[in-house]
Amino acid sequence: MRNFKKSKAITEMARTENLPLQVVQLDVNDDSSVKDAIDKIVKEKERIDVLVNNAGYGLFGSLEDISLEEMKAQFETNFFGVIHVTQQVLPLMREQKSGTIVNVSSVGGV
Repeated sequence: MRNFKKSKAITEMARTENLPLQVVQLDVNDDSSVKDAIDKIVKEKERIDVLVNNAGYGLFGSLEDISLEEMKAQFETNFFGVIHVTQQVLPLMREQKSGTIVNVSSVGGV
């Protein structure tokens, strides 16, 4: 989760539902954050079986109203974020000879 301060609702739900969920801080736009999160998971669990690439957001407005910087930031999260995390997890999954990667998109991506 990028903003760890917002994890209270999901951790409460996991506790109430008795779900084995642990929130880990991870910002897909920060290579060291991605590496640190993956390293932490591997250190604790010794493997990663599933990666769900779900980070992303939409920009709304006419083209002339959205700055190039905003568009680049969105592309960094929605496209390169998937690549950052996947590149960190793939070597481990290859070594394990197992794993599943799920890339979540939106109707806006059609």
